[in-house]
Amino acid sequence: MSKPELKPFEKLKGILGKTSSAPDVVTAFEIQKYTLQSLDIRDRSQNIALRKTFAWCLFAVLIFWLSVVIYIVISSGSSCLIIFSPAIAFHLSDSVIIALLTTTTANVIGFFYVVTNYLFPKTEKADEKK
Repeated sequence: MSKPELKPFEKLKGILGKTSSAPDVVTAFEIQKYTLQSLDIRDRSQNIALRKTFAWCLFAVLIFWLSVVIYIVISSGSSCLIIFSPAIAFHLSDSVIIALLTTTTANVIGFFYVVTNYLFPKTEKADEKK
């Protein structure tokens, strides 16, 4: 009959002799490292969830904003407030409409730039490659 195979830890315990129940410096360091890694993972998952929520909220604001601008331009073109009352005269000069469309376009591009940089930040790995 062959002798049963010892597990690797039992072999190591037999080689080293008695071990203490208190963690040594290396074990304590590994525990701390594992704790920091798990906190980092939890932090990143929370950031992802918050970024998704933030992105959807900004998207809703952007859709509302553009809808109002389109409504103003169409109302100005038809010379009346379309939804509220056709009897109310509404007209904007060409320079006001140009300013409205220009600032709206600049704000939309700015929003997308800021949101994109927030949602997809430059990582340290990309910086190291340069």
